[in-house]
Order: sequence, then C-alpha cells, then structure tokens
Amino acid sequence: LVHLWRSGRVDPNPFDDVAFVGDVWKREAGLERERSERGPMAEAARQLLLSGPMNRDDVLRVLGKPDEYSTERVARYWLGFWSGLRWDPDVLEVEFDRAGVVSRVSIVQT
Repeated sequence: LVHLWRSGRVDPNPFDDVAFVGDVWKREAGLERERSERGPMAEAARQLLLSGPMNRDDVLRVLGKPDEYSTERVARYWLGFWSGLRWDPDVLEVEFDRAGVVSRVSIVQT
C-alpha cells in the first residue's frame, strides 16, 4: 500500500485535490452521485468555513442549502464515495453552536 501511495496510484487524501468553486458545489446539490465533484474540493470548503466566524446564513450563501439528514445544529453536504473501501458515503458536516455560529467542520464517512 505504501508503494502504491508513493507511486501516485492511490490518493491518500481525495478531498484536497482542487480549489473550492461555489458554482460547482451548488450544482451538485441533491444529486448524490457516487463521485460528486464536491469530494475533491471538500477540504478547501472546510478551510473556507473555518477561516473566520460564520453563521448559518453565511454557510448557506457559500455552500447552498444542506442535503437531507441535516438538522438545525448540523448541516450535511453529500460528497460521494471517496474514502475507505468506498462502501459508505462521505459528507461534509458543519456543526453550529447555540448562537448559530460554525463551531466545527468535518469530513466524515457515514
């Protein structure tokens, strides 16, 4: 496996391959494709949301409406099947504190 990683055949982090592009991110809303275009820009989106204090409205402006399975305190955005054995989907999970300010942003396999 180490050889594969060093030879460039396996990407150790598939979420940091491209810069964040808001129009592309929003275009993927609701599609739940296996290889969503959101996946390779998820780390850039995460860093953007953590770059300064952002509230829920700010997040909606940047990322658009969250996908299903979101709540008042957690917004989830589908990334597709990128990590692990690719049996379970990955999501960008944005958590808000009681005041509605971003408190944590994670890329998780559900």
